[in-house]
Amino acid sequence: MPRDAVVIDSRYRFGDRASGSSKLNADIVLSVLRQCGLGGKVASGTLHFFWINKAGRAVGFVLLAAIFAIVISIAA
Repeated sequence: MPRDAVVIDSRYRFGDRASGSSKLNADIVLSVLRQCGLGGKVASGTLHFFWINKAGRAVGFVLLAAIFAIVISIAA
């Protein structure tokens, strides 16, 4: 970028969708994350396991239940 370049904010207001539905889905989100270096690849793999993989969902549920039980027992 040239040194004398000026960066300004440009406001844009999105209107209501006239028809159709969003094309953004989990595959696109994971694809974008994979392009964000090592951290993005790790985040993508983790999200894929817990978000898309059925076994990952079960593991995530068990982990959340365990964390909830621990928090409840500490608070009691």
